[in-house]
Amino acid sequence: MFSDRNIFQYHDGSALVWGDPLALQRRLYLALHDPDQVFADAASPDAAVRLPALGLLVEATRSAFAMQPFDPTTGQGATEEHCRLALEALWECLAKKKPTAASSPTSPAPTALPPQASITDNL
Repeated sequence: MFSDRNIFQYHDGSALVWGDPLALQRRLYLALHDPDQVFADAASPDAAVRLPALGLLVEATRSAFAMQPFDPTTGQGATEEHCRLALEALWECLAKKKPTAASSPTSPAPTALPPQASITDNL
């Protein structure tokens, strides 16, 4: 029913919700300020560069996707794994859509975080 609308589902920390990939990508890139640098740093083999970038990516994802913050006292809210899965769902949805000149992002969306840039790895 929704496949022709180019939207996708992700977990916001409390429920499965639908997302508009172009709006989410725009909000994510605005939250990152310099997405090209953050994505490059998140893939760095140097943990001193990679870990802060991954932290920025998690917080920007929570903000852009309007995810519920994780609350350690209740266990409710979006974990870093929820953020990773939401980003992967966004990249997958964007990869299915053929870019046009009017909707092409300034920064190309990565197909997924590189293994060394996984949000939940190496913390």
